[in-house]
Amino acid sequence: MSGTPTPEEIRQLEKLLAEIRGKKGGAAARPGGPPPPFRAADPDARRQADLAKAVQVLQEAGLGHLLEPQPYRKRGAGRAAPVAAEPPATWLAGKPVCRHCLQPGDILTNRQLQDIFHCSPQGGMRRSRKTNSLVLISNHTQENYHDRWQDGCFHYTGMGLEGDQSLDFAQNQTLAESGKNGVEVYLFEVFHRGQYTFIGRVALAGEPYQEIQPDLHGQERKVWMFPLRILD
Repeated sequence: MSGTPTPEEIRQLEKLLAEIRGKKGGAAARPGGPPPPFRAADPDARRQADLAKAVQVLQEAGLGHLLEPQPYRKRGAGRAAPVAAEPPATWLAGKPVCRHCLQPGDILTNRQLQDIFHCSPQGGMRRSRKTNSLVLISNHTQENYHDRWQDGCFHYTGMGLEGDQSLDFAQNQTLAESGKNGVEVYLFEVFHRGQYTFIGRVALAGEPYQEIQPDLHGQERKVWMFPLRILD
């Protein structure tokens, strides 16, 4: 199979996928074309060969992601379309869509972040007034900021890609005042594109300080660093 699968090929692949996932049914059907030369007399051995072929067909068709666990759905959401163009993650199956249910190490997609925190789908500092929260994302797949763990604290770079950063600007101010404004702060790290690993709820471990980092164009500038400690 090459290129985009036809509707008939997709139908056959869905049947094969049902077999792979252990659903009840007969031997897996094959897409069009002659059967493979292997013909085991043992039905179980033949079925295993069929399933192995199904896995190969799915992968060659660019549908290998269908073999991964499916994402959770919000209660009452029915059969909403799955999140598209995102790599597999650790889905929070069976958990309510609630930020208080997150555990360190849980991996979310960008769509899940929006569902849970009601925040923007973009940016490294995402303020949500609806949940009174600030989501901090340290994306290690990009080189715009130089965040780091140091002495048991996570030193998070403030907002602003060009020129000197301001502590009074947008979410820099929100984070700087988080000890008294009542906003809950949540930290995520990204090690693989599209996968947001939950680190924990955090708070300032000390006063924000300045250091020199390159901006978007490689020019040195002053940035604000926020030392954070994990609360839970």
